[in-house]
Parts: sequence; C-alpha cells; structure tokens
Amino acid sequence: MLSSHLLDEVQRTCDAVAIVDRGSIIQQGPIAELLAGAPVALQVECSEPGRARALLAGTILGARIEAAPAALGLEIMLPAGTGRDVSAEVNRILVAGGISVDRLQPVQNSLESWFLQVTSRPGDLK
Repeated sequence: MLSSHLLDEVQRTCDAVAIVDRGSIIQQGPIAELLAGAPVALQVECSEPGRARALLAGTILGARIEAAPAALGLEIMLPAGTGRDVSAEVNRILVAGGISVDRLQPVQNSLESWFLQVTSRPGDLK
C-alpha cells in the first residue's frame, strides 16, 4: 500500500488506486480502467486552426467534440471510449477542406489530470 500525492509516481508504481477526497473514497479500481473512462484529448497542429474549428463544427462530429484553440492549432476533446476511427475522420475532414495537418496526436491521459477532473468543484479555483 502506498499513500502519496505524487500521482505520476503512483501511476508508474501501482496497478490500482483509491482516490480520497475530503476523507471519503470517491473512486477506486485498476488505473487502466479508471483512465479508460476519461475523455480523450486530440492535439491537432494545422495551417488554419480557426477555419479547421469552424469546418469541424459544421459536421456530424461537431456535436460530439469540443474544439478549442491551442498553441499550434487545436485541442479537441473527444468523449470517453472514442475509437481511433474518429481521429482518422477528423484528419479526413480537415484535409478534404484544404487544411494542411502537420500533426494529429492523441494525448495520453494521466492519473493526475483524471484526478483533477473527478475532484474539482466549481468555485474551488480562486
């Protein structure tokens, strides 16, 4: 048993975790299963991020994804359990729309980012 707030180390050391928030266990189980239920982020570096975002919003995918400006393009949030076919479809839509895609990469979920999602409450960050 290991008790730590260093979640990167916990993720590399342990197979399963229990997340305690305000003295109560709120989630527990194998790390891989817990992270599988998290939304998937997709980083897209492209020639025209603004137009890419508008192009994606006008498709069937637009209702299922959330695209936000990022340093070199877009960060797209996909629902938990989204398959690789959606990433391929994002790429196809952008290229067909005349947008040059330099990089399209899923972002690996970390235990720390997942922890922040399940323990954050509106108004906590002030």
